[in-house]
Amino acid sequence: MKKRKPILLLILMLLVAALLAACSSGTPAPTEVPTEAPTEASPAPDPGAADEAVVVLPAPAEGEPALTAAANVNLRSGPSQQYPVYGVLSGGQTAKLVGISADKSYYAVEFPLAATGNAWVDAEFATVSGADNLPVLEAPPVPPTADFVPPQPGDPQVIARQEVYVRSGPGTNYPPYGIAEDGARGLAIGISEDGNWWAVRINPEVVGVGFGWVAATLVDEENIPENPIVIKATEPPQYVAPPPPAEGAPTATATDYVNVRSGPGTNYPVLFVAAPGATGEISGKDADGAWWQVKVSTQYSSSGLAWASASYVSTKNAENVPVAEAPTVPPTNPNPPSGSYACVLVSQSPVDGTVMQPGTAFDAAWEVQNVGTDTWTVADSTVTKLGVAVDQPLSDVDSMPLSQDVAPGASYLVTVSMTAPGTAGQFGEYWSIMMNNELVCYFYNVIQVQE
Repeated sequence: MKKRKPILLLILMLLVAALLAACSSGTPAPTEVPTEAPTEASPAPDPGAADEAVVVLPAPAEGEPALTAAANVNLRSGPSQQYPVYGVLSGGQTAKLVGISADKSYYAVEFPLAATGNAWVDAEFATVSGADNLPVLEAPPVPPTADFVPPQPGDPQVIARQEVYVRSGPGTNYPPYGIAEDGARGLAIGISEDGNWWAVRINPEVVGVGFGWVAATLVDEENIPENPIVIKATEPPQYVAPPPPAEGAPTATATDYVNVRSGPGTNYPVLFVAAPGATGEISGKDADGAWWQVKVSTQYSSSGLAWASASYVSTKNAENVPVAEAPTVPPTNPNPPSGSYACVLVSQSPVDGTVMQPGTAFDAAWEVQNVGTDTWTVADSTVTKLGVAVDQPLSDVDSMPLSQDVAPGASYLVTVSMTAPGTAGQFGEYWSIMMNNELVCYFYNVIQVQE
C-alpha cells in the first residue's frame, strides 16, 4: 500500500504561522533553507529530525528574542529527549524565543498549536539573539508510556519514528494517554475519517478502552490493507473549568488537555476534560503520588471530588497533601480491539459520571463499531449484561438479541432502559455483545446519584 503522508497538520501550522506573523509585525516568515553538510560551524542535524514534518512558526518581531536553527532540529513538548516530537525546525529557520530550561540545555519557542503554546529546541542545535533576560520555564511532567500490545509479524501495524503522543481521539485537542517510544510497534485496528490518525491497540489493563490514536505523520506503516476500516471519532471533548481554588491552597494546573476522572487510574470513567491552564484545588493524592484528587462541581461528581493524572499537571503548595481513599476500581476491559471479533465504543449517553436524582428513569445508549473482520450475525449474537456495580442493578433486562447483522466497519446502537437507585452513590452496569458464546464487544456505564 502506498504510504500516507497527510499534510493537514502542516497546512494548519502554515496558516496559523502566517496569520500570527502578519498581526505581530510586517516581517515575513523566514525562508526555509536547505541543511548543508555538517562543518565545524554547522552541527549535524538532531538525530531523527530529518524524517519529521517541517513546521513554520510565528516570526519574531524586530528586536524580540529570536532562535535560529543551526541544523534540522526536533521541536519537542518538553526540554529533553523523553518528550514527544511535534515536528522539525529546519536548518536556518527562525522562531520566536520565549524561554529557557532550568539547566540551560533547551530553549522554548512559540508554537501556537501545542497545548502549552510553546515547543522546546535542543540548545546544541540553535543560535539565539536578544536572549539576555529569558525567563526560566518550568518543564512539564514527562508523559508516561502508553503500553502497546505487540502485533504479530503479519498484522497491520504502525511503528513510531520518534516519541509520539497516544491520544484518546484523532486530534491534538484530545487528552493523551501517554507516549509511544521510538520504535514501538502497535496493532493498527483502523484509521480516522480524515486519514490523519491511526487507531492502535493499547493494553486494556493500562487504558480501559483498549485503544488510542497516533498521528499518521509520525509513524511508519506495515501490512496495512488497501482499504483499512475507518473508525468514527468520538465527539470532541467539552472543556470544563474546575471551581477557583482557595487562596494559598494546594493547586494543580493542566499542562495539556487532561481527562478528569472519577478515580485515580485510566480505567475510571472520564467526568470531563480540563484544558491547558485550568487550575483546580487539590484535596488529596493516591498512595503512589501518580494522581491528584481535586475539587470539582457537584454537577460532575456527587462527592465534589475527582482525579487528575500527575503526568499532565503542575502543582503548587502540594508538599503536605494527604493520601485520599480511592473509589472502587471499575472492571478491566476483557476484550481489547483485536482479532476477527472486535469493537470500539464510538459514543455513549449519558456520559459516565452523570449526576442524577434518585429514581430518575433514563435510557442508556452505546454506539459500538465492528472493527473486526467478521460480521456479527443476528442468528448467533446477543447483547448480554455481564454484571453490576455495588450489587445494585439499573435495568431489569439481562439480555436481548441483535436487531440486525453488523458488518465490519458498521456501527450498532445498544439501548437499555434504566432507573437510578433510590440512594446516593456510584452505580453502573457492564454489558457485552456475545457471538457464539464468545465476548466480542465490551462497554459499561457509571452514574452518580445525588440526594
